[in-house]
Amino acid sequence: MILQSITKAIREQNYYAVALEFVIVIAGVVIGFQINAWNSERESAARAATLIERLGQETAAAFESHERDLGRLAQRNHELSLFNTVLSPLIVLLSLVLWGSLWGISGMFLCVPITVVLMIILYHFDSARWIAVALSKDGHVTPSREA
Repeated sequence: MILQSITKAIREQNYYAVALEFVIVIAGVVIGFQINAWNSERESAARAATLIERLGQETAAAFESHERDLGRLAQRNHELSLFNTVLSPLIVLLSLVLWGSLWGISGMFLCVPITVVLMIILYHFDSARWIAVALSKDGHVTPSREA
């Protein structure tokens, strides 16, 4: 229809009508592109809002998970730190000499943690549990929960 109108205006040499038809067509195309751009922008904003909401939910879930893990680790750390109280003082001195002679100052700083780890590992094997009991202060390898 527009093409027929333009060809008719050209045949009649009505250039004002031709120019007006071109302006109308171009304006229609530009308006169509603008509407498409607005719609794309609206969809992008909606998608961004959805992603931000999901990110907030996932972050909150991650924080809750980390808080639970941190609580469990703190409790486990406290339980493991109680093993320091069950080492015999003689074993602490002997481990200080042994690890100090092997590794120097670093071994002296690490003698109690290494010995405690060794005692915990030995405690979990039935055939070596007697060694863990021998390393303990009073024959009880597991620490008391009172501390």
